[in-house]
Amino acid sequence: MKKTEYFRFVRDIPYRIAISPKEADYCCGGKNKILHQLLEELGMRVRFRECTFLWSELGLPKKILAIPHKDKNSHIYLEVYIPKKKKWVAIDTTWDSGLSKVFKVNEWDGESRTPIAVKPITTYPPKKSAMDEKKDEKDIKGTVKDLKRNRKFYIALNRWMEGVRKGKN
Repeated sequence: MKKTEYFRFVRDIPYRIAISPKEADYCCGGKNKILHQLLEELGMRVRFRECTFLWSELGLPKKILAIPHKDKNSHIYLEVYIPKKKKWVAIDTTWDSGLSKVFKVNEWDGESRTPIAVKPITTYPPKKSAMDEKKDEKDIKGTVKDLKRNRKFYIALNRWMEGVRKGKN
């Protein structure tokens, strides 16, 4: 597969926030972890980037935003090094094509940047954005804490997105 085919493959895994630490993670971090590995296997230089954003700025339905949750959240995307341009470009697989009625779904030409799926508030430098095994262990503890606070919101968000894909929302 080519890098652009890998991008589309991962992008079109339906976005879904895990509601248990044991559940597969297909939100921004999980999807971009998959793409990171695939692109590295092609010999590309790839790094994680992290930013913060507000759920309230995504244009979600008011009934979902009314569910108690922490509005500020973190978002993971990737940067790939393009040797021909001698620079890093951002790519983001977050929103799957089934959500194109409500979100900007990215295409990637293999050379240029894509938009970030959210409106960043704070963008962290690459070293602070690194994902490794130690951070994954901390993330499990953070996930449990996050789920206690945001579980109902995530469940409603996942259901709404499933409805959008089926043409019900």
